Amino acid sequence: MSTIKLFETKQVRSLWDQEKETWFFSIVDVVAVLTDSPKPRTYWSVLKTRLKKEGSELATNCSQLKMESADGKNYLTDVANTEQLLRLVQSIPSPKAEPVWHLYVVQHPQRDALHKALANAGIGTLIHYPIPPHLQGAYAALGFSKGAFPLAEQIANHCISLPTGPHLDEAGASSVIAALKTAASPT
Repeated sequence: MSTIKLFETKQVRSLWDQEKETWFFSIVDVVAVLTDSPKPRTYWSVLKTRLKKEGSELATNCSQLKMESADGKNYLTDVANTEQLLRLVQSIPSPKAEPVWHLYVVQHPQRDALHKALANAGIGTLIHYPIPPHLQGAYAALGFSKGAFPLAEQIANHCISLPTGPHLDEAGASSVIAALKTAASPT
């Protein structure tokens, strides 16, 4: 199945691979969106060469699939799956692809005690996903019960989100680290 995704007014060609159960996206189209370059194909060619010289697996592992071009014909096009695309975006300086670091999640076997100790130290933390996905109401119709996905359950019981973001200066980050070291240390 081939579809067009829109970002602002620009098209990004995509293709669903039923066998691999994954989406593939035209790299040149993504480059065009991120860079506003008048020559996205050239931009990608130069970037791909640079990435190969740096030893990046991204440039060597991208696939080619036939996708319809503006002239209506199908041509082999460099494509990336979602994971590859996220890595590629990191290599392209663009205000349209600034990282968003809104969660800093750690795991601790005594998560609830750590949460309480950090709160007592004045550090606000959150437990974003206390219920694993397969036990949430949205998935109840699938009939999964406790124990069906033990790793997901363990992660849900151990994860805690620490404060992060642009509001946290170096001194604030240092105080979070110090409080975490104290609270997480074995007694």
